Amino acid sequence: MRCISWLVCSLGLVNFPGKIDAGFPFLGQTFEQTGRLVADGVMTVLDTAVSGITETVSESNPTEPHGEDGGKLFLGVIKSYMEYETAQVDKGNDNRPKAVFYDDLGWFYRNGSLSNLDRLPASPNQIQTKFLLYTSPDQLTAEVLDYKDAASIQRSGFNPALPSVVVIHGFKTSSGTASLQWVMLFIDALFRRQGPGNYIVVDWSKGAQAPNYWAAAANTQLVGAQLANLIQLLCQVKQTNPSMFQLIGFSLGSHVSGFAGKRLNAANGGIKLGRIFGMDAAGPLFEHAGPGGRLAKGDANIVVAEHGSADGIKNGGLGIWQQIGDVDFYANGGKEQPGCGPVFAKALENILKFDFKSVPEAIQCNHNRNWLYVLQTFDPTCQFHSIPCDTYSNAILGRCIRTFPVEPNQSMGFYFQNSPTNSKMFFHTNAPSRDLSCGYHIKVTILAAKASTHGRGTFSVMFVDAKGNETTPYIIAHDGRLPAGKQAFLLVRSSIAPAAIKRVKILYHRFCQPDTCFADTVNIQSVTLATVANDVVKTSCQGIDMVSDMWVSLGLRDGKCKTGFRFG
Repeated sequence: MRCISWLVCSLGLVNFPGKIDAGFPFLGQTFEQTGRLVADGVMTVLDTAVSGITETVSESNPTEPHGEDGGKLFLGVIKSYMEYETAQVDKGNDNRPKAVFYDDLGWFYRNGSLSNLDRLPASPNQIQTKFLLYTSPDQLTAEVLDYKDAASIQRSGFNPALPSVVVIHGFKTSSGTASLQWVMLFIDALFRRQGPGNYIVVDWSKGAQAPNYWAAAANTQLVGAQLANLIQLLCQVKQTNPSMFQLIGFSLGSHVSGFAGKRLNAANGGIKLGRIFGMDAAGPLFEHAGPGGRLAKGDANIVVAEHGSADGIKNGGLGIWQQIGDVDFYANGGKEQPGCGPVFAKALENILKFDFKSVPEAIQCNHNRNWLYVLQTFDPTCQFHSIPCDTYSNAILGRCIRTFPVEPNQSMGFYFQNSPTNSKMFFHTNAPSRDLSCGYHIKVTILAAKASTHGRGTFSVMFVDAKGNETTPYIIAHDGRLPAGKQAFLLVRSSIAPAAIKRVKILYHRFCQPDTCFADTVNIQSVTLATVANDVVKTSCQGIDMVSDMWVSLGLRDGKCKTGFRFG
């Protein structure tokens, strides 16, 4: 029998077929009746938690550019998911309309390609979408564009000769100017990187309001249609075409971009948007949906997707895992970000303690980190060098460097251009910080001497520049094996440019079992550092004995050792 609630069943609260046994609090109730009773109880707890978070969020610093308040958003997603699953069970009694028509936008349906949402969007009057145009960094007030009014387009400062970028937010906890803080950071970055342009903010916060995630997800199709109509009108009045527009959306905003692209494709005989960049596109209700029900490859000339919190809603993940673009970037494996930890466990623990102040930080971490990564790439010096690979484990072990073609400029970011289609790319970030998280991929290879004892344990590295600046220690192998004459290697992240690295520091910590320990000393023949494209190679060719738990510092020279050892 189908579970009445994804949350109830995933937590193991209800797993009884038929009637409930004697002694259980819900004696004599059927499975579905019991499921509803438990679900109602969980709903009550969630409502209390959402209210508690709402009260405490107002006490936080409103100027801190966190993006969305994770606690209220996540609990809203869970509550909506339960309502969604209940509706799927009760389809036999479903009297909701199956379609709705809105002037200027046309018909919207619950079935077909949008069956994953199973809900009609709210009306334009309820969502009250605003399109705000910024053309100059000195502009204090945005110009408001109306997709139904050609005069608003004609009198606007939109200049078809300048770049056009549209920024779209996702699920939100509030409306108004304060709720668009992270969006305005992107507008500011665009002005700093590109100068004057046509930078449009899509403010659909009334239609993306927490805690009703299900309704917000359904509204993405209507906002996408409104955006498509606006771009179509801009093209007609200002004599431009869709390929001149780039869309960048976060979470649900990514799917708004996709729906806009689909409608423009159909209306313009195949002339597509120039590019869509989806930042951690929302996963709940969109994961495993067909291309017609989410952002998908083909919605623009190039669709780039970045993933960072795709660990599944049960684990606190709010992003989508499946490949949805021409190229998909996965940050640190795509599920958890450094410093964020097991999100759901942390948040649930805080909720059960009624410690609502701690919930937002616990949950927002993985999801919001992604727009921050992309924002940092507007700085030309910040690059997230990426590795095309089939799996994350193969990427960090360096197995894909020789398997896939790697170009030096394959970096995740808004200005990414170079990629084979259908590619999956992986990148690392530096230690968690509100400063720059970008850096460089470096493959470290440690070659044991032929006469060395068998080493097994943890190997850690640090890089040092000419001024003595050190990177944070990076463990390249938690249980590394280094037999005599063999090599251990892994991709690591460096905040110091490869060409600027002058020394490498290495720490070996031997592995011990209850009855024995591996070698205390390992003889190293050489250490090699190389970029993924092998355009910078540095080596230490001096043989050295590495004693467990003692750092060794090795000077580096350009090029390879003359011992016949070849990198890789």
